[in-house]
Amino acid sequence: MNKLFLLLVFIISSFEVFCQVKVIDFKSKEAIPYVYLTNKSESIKLITNGEGEFILDSLWLNQDTLKIDCIGYESKYVVINDLKKVKAIELNPLFTNLEGVIVRADKKNFKRVKLGVSSKPKTRFFDYSLTASNGEERAVWIPNKHSVSGVLKSIHIYVADLGFPDADFRIHVYECNKFVIKPGIELTKTNIIKSGTQGNEWVEIDMTNYRIVVPENGLFIGVEWFDHPKSFYFNDTLIRNGVTYRDSKTKDTVYKIVRQGNGVVLGSVDELYKTAKNKNWWRISHDEYWKNRSTTYFDESKFNQPDTFSNGMVYYLNENNYYLDIPCIYAEISIPKEKVKHDFEDPKNRKLNKLEKTNEDLFQYPQSSITDLFNSLIKAFENKNEVYVLKYLCTYRENDFENIYEDLNNKRDSIGEFMNDETRLSVINSISKLKDELPSTVLIEIEPFHYKLNFRDQTFDLIIDNGKWKINPYSYYIVEK
Repeated sequence: MNKLFLLLVFIISSFEVFCQVKVIDFKSKEAIPYVYLTNKSESIKLITNGEGEFILDSLWLNQDTLKIDCIGYESKYVVINDLKKVKAIELNPLFTNLEGVIVRADKKNFKRVKLGVSSKPKTRFFDYSLTASNGEERAVWIPNKHSVSGVLKSIHIYVADLGFPDADFRIHVYECNKFVIKPGIELTKTNIIKSGTQGNEWVEIDMTNYRIVVPENGLFIGVEWFDHPKSFYFNDTLIRNGVTYRDSKTKDTVYKIVRQGNGVVLGSVDELYKTAKNKNWWRISHDEYWKNRSTTYFDESKFNQPDTFSNGMVYYLNENNYYLDIPCIYAEISIPKEKVKHDFEDPKNRKLNKLEKTNEDLFQYPQSSITDLFNSLIKAFENKNEVYVLKYLCTYRENDFENIYEDLNNKRDSIGEFMNDETRLSVINSISKLKDELPSTVLIEIEPFHYKLNFRDQTFDLIIDNGKWKINPYSYYIVEK
């Protein structure tokens, strides 16, 4: 018995606490919540609590240096053995330069609009919600349907009554990469911590003082989860009524679902896969690499493959009947009331319909980013769908469209089609080469909506129209001249 007791004492003492420290702001001397601590190789990670406190046990003794960093503060390196002598570590706040943002006094020239999911979730069901682990972050793409830059005024997040509604979470705002839909440069420069209260509520975050500009192609709003201070694992059983389909008849039944979570739970709504596949991104514990949650857990090759049920029914999964959970998050932004005018316009659909009637298909031919646009151009030409290119993927200056329309008519009269195979292949190869070189190109904003894409000795006019990227065909030879 005494030997067993001594063994237990040895095991416990081998994991004893050798350091308990608090991270504080150098200027205000106030605690900094949820600071990241990592070792030199970043293989061990730790997050302070809401009071900026952390404890290192003897497992850290074989580590020599500790990196301490938090958004809005300069990173700091300390020797772990030196922590035994201090009670607090001070971080220097970063100074944010806001001079680049012009705030206009005349509010009459601006209006507030909502972007994102502003509707409440269906609280009768469990699967209207989503949560995450401690330190995990999820970022949601908020498209800018107005296609004009504005100023971020507020963020609204729906907190459900599951898990711990009063658990803290951190807010991040990211620029949307213009070449590929994914989180880009972080626009938030301070440590913004918020929480709910009782749940089933909108939590509002006032962003006015941060003066964040919302680009024409939208932004990403990120939520970083933290465990509730009570820290025990939450479990509860949710019982709800439902129906099953059996022997060609519906039958009432009861479902039992275990709901669980250590932190906040967000409400969500169902959105079709074809419009939502690029909206949900996530990363784990301060990792720099983002993953698309939709494509990580789902393979589009499953679409349109027959699935036979036990009752003989055949079901086809496709982009029109597969849904994704999108968090109920929306932003309020201030944009000019006056519509910005430019020298580009949509084609005359009536004329194009005389050549060939075709409907818009944003799933097959997406236009949410510059890469999307070039992929859609390639795919449409491969499908010999030149009319789709000119109707939906292009925008025109004055008289551009009339000249192209005349060219198309002449070619169809002479060769029986809009473009011969040799020209079509040449165009596809040319666009493919440019698409592969997009990371090396230079994108310059000329005016609202209008960008110049410079690559070597070539220049391409790109326009964002209602959240969709389009190209001017005379800045790129889409048809043979």
